[in-house]
Amino acid sequence: MQLRELRPDVKITAYIQNSRLRRTVENAGVSYVVSPNEVIGRMIASATFEPDVSTFLEDILSTTTSADDLDVQEYHLREHHELVGVGFGTAYDVLYRKTGARLLTYSRRSERGWTVERGLGAEDVLAADDYLILLANADCARALAHFLGVEQGRRV
Repeated sequence: MQLRELRPDVKITAYIQNSRLRRTVENAGVSYVVSPNEVIGRMIASATFEPDVSTFLEDILSTTTSADDLDVQEYHLREHHELVGVGFGTAYDVLYRKTGARLLTYSRRSERGWTVERGLGAEDVLAADDYLILLANADCARALAHFLGVEQGRRV
């Protein structure tokens, strides 16, 4: 019996060295695929052509140790929250004004699981069950948890 038969809701994360195997691993039922070689290659390119971008990414990807350290976090947007049905730009403004966090993008359920949305135009409207991806420090994170009514992180 396979794990998926016993627990169809279980989330599986796989580490792969060869990024060409990503689709194969995803098709096998893995929820999240991590390919460090892909990330390292991007960091090297950034360090070469955009050194300040590389420094910033390294900072936000490293361990948060002080209250003013920045972190990329995600929060579930629950049904009936005031941001449901609001355009991306307006949501950015509301979140910044109320929490100090900066809305970067959002993730939405799709046929293949979850898709991080790339088009952030005026027509993009937040929906219940989206996951908001934000840049925040410790104070912003506390304000976000209070404003959104959920703790940081994926729960499904």
